[in-house]
Amino acid sequence: MTDMSQDVTAVVAGSSRVGVVLVNWNSAALTRACIESLLGGREQPWKIVVVDNGSAEPFQAGDLPRTQVLLNAENLGFCAANNIGIRHLLDAGATAVWVLNNDTTVDAGCLASLSERLASDPAVAVVVPKILYADPPGRLWYAGGTVSAWRAAGAHRGLNQPDGAAFDRPSDVTFATGCAMLVRRETWARAGLFCEAFFAYYEDVEWSLRVRAAGLRMAYVPAARVHHKVHAVLRLNLASRGGYPPRFHFLSARNRLYTVRLHAAGAWLPLGLAAVAASNAGLLAGLAVRGRRDKLVARWRGLCDGFRDARPTQTV
Repeated sequence: MTDMSQDVTAVVAGSSRVGVVLVNWNSAALTRACIESLLGGREQPWKIVVVDNGSAEPFQAGDLPRTQVLLNAENLGFCAANNIGIRHLLDAGATAVWVLNNDTTVDAGCLASLSERLASDPAVAVVVPKILYADPPGRLWYAGGTVSAWRAAGAHRGLNQPDGAAFDRPSDVTFATGCAMLVRRETWARAGLFCEAFFAYYEDVEWSLRVRAAGLRMAYVPAARVHHKVHAVLRLNLASRGGYPPRFHFLSARNRLYTVRLHAAGAWLPLGLAAVAASNAGLLAGLAVRGRRDKLVARWRGLCDGFRDARPTQTV
């Protein structure tokens, strides 16, 4: 990994030193649009770190202020790439790190609203925004969420519903999506970083369970709004006939089982494993009926590896 850095003079409001991590994988236009929205905010990030994950044409910061690019020689996955950026920002003295998908744009008041909520209550370890689909506008993707340890499932409140007053009430949550989470510095020390054995998918479910196990609070801030081009990077890189590519099926099946094995205790463990197996039985049957043999084989391999592999080691 090499470092291509520009001057990173702090220009944020108050004394907060909020750093942003964006992972770029062959999606420079999306990344630039995200950064431009961040730089247009009422409160701007102290630093923006783009971790380029082995792109064919690495991201160039160009004229973007306070933006650093860290280059990976290959695609290390969402988890490892984010961890590289998180460590970089923590080493530089960040008071909080905002993990943000590069296929998003943020409203002008987004960071200010998140920072104010984090500053107003020292007991809150993580804050998350309201996330809407970029297209069609006005439809919710995430308005807070809950997580289940034994089923290894993170549920999005408001998913696919029209935005409205019902989703404008701040609340505590138990599931923070990796799409957009602002995390206090101390939280990374107590809960650890993303589990790199996952590569991608379900890492936010597993991490949220660690935060909850550490007794830390997470809060939903509806005044902070993010617009998400859902699966835009996936479509650019892994175009697949009929939806998700085989790699997605493999990772999601395997990682859900990894999460159950890490967090379901006692009698809940066999129940959780059975629940995951049952839900995948329907998915496998559907893939078989539709003739998606490559995806069926990938999901089956993911289930086999999830049951058979050694329990993954969490990243600290």
